[in-house]
Amino acid sequence: YRLTGTVSSKIFHFPNTPENEAAFEKQFENLTKEREVTRNEITFQGRKIIIPESTKNGIARFTFNDLCSKPLGAGDYNVICKNYHTVFVKGIPKMSLEQKTEAKRFIIF
Repeated sequence: YRLTGTVSSKIFHFPNTPENEAAFEKQFENLTKEREVTRNEITFQGRKIIIPESTKNGIARFTFNDLCSKPLGAGDYNVICKNYHTVFVKGIPKMSLEQKTEAKRFIIF
């Protein structure tokens, strides 16, 4: 957001309401305007990390489940952040004790 001059834009869209989801989508569209958004893969330690939506200029979008419900760790998240300067995470739930593993992954990310 510092590079795009969108300081007045919200960085976090909470709670998960239709209005906030629309604002989230608009922000992603504004940053990826006129750029091809594609699925990508990063190979790290012999494994493939799927990037569901990304641009060549360093923007990626994941769902919460893409990042936190799969067996990913700090090294994987580090590689993602080295390759993408802007990461959108959609659908972050209100977590409970039943989602301890996902919560830990989210904190690590």
